[in-house]
Amino acid sequence: MNPRTLIPMLLAMLLLAACNALRPSVETDDIELRSEILPGADPARYRTWTWAGAMSMVRDPGGNWKPVGFDLDDEVRRLVEAEMAARGLVRDPLNAELKVGYIIGVDMVHLEPVPERPGEPGVLRNIPKGALAIVTKDARTDRPVWVGAAVGNVRSGRSDDEVRARLAYAIHRLFEASLPRSREKGDGMTNR
Repeated sequence: MNPRTLIPMLLAMLLLAACNALRPSVETDDIELRSEILPGADPARYRTWTWAGAMSMVRDPGGNWKPVGFDLDDEVRRLVEAEMAARGLVRDPLNAELKVGYIIGVDMVHLEPVPERPGEPGVLRNIPKGALAIVTKDARTDRPVWVGAAVGNVRSGRSDDEVRARLAYAIHRLFEASLPRSREKGDGMTNR
């Protein structure tokens, strides 16, 4: 084969493989993400953090929700701790500058309009939702610094691995959207 055609073909194959590797391996199109640094807050000034608390709520009058087969609280904590560490924040309960808490909720009777045809207002349908909100607060003032929220469809039949992957995707994307990835020593937060 001619090297002039072989090299571009190999580069195209590598590029295609890289693009496929970057795509999540689970369905995430339904997950809506929003994160925000609150006005006047400066996440770059924080070096230490601790857990402030967690809460979960389920609205399921029909008894249709099936809990996952793993400890959801442990999984959220593990993922958040990894994201905080990736940003150079050290967990220090005795000298924390930042407090982190979260809320997990499931609403099995969530109604939203679903149009049958484009441009139509839509018919109300039950589309169960799950949500996660993460809040960071200044430990001294108790004022919010950063808030992130993810909302996605709850669907029966998802494996525990798929639920874990969707949770990891949401938490990672929330942190990535507003909080830079790592810190330079003495320079605050920087993107890499």
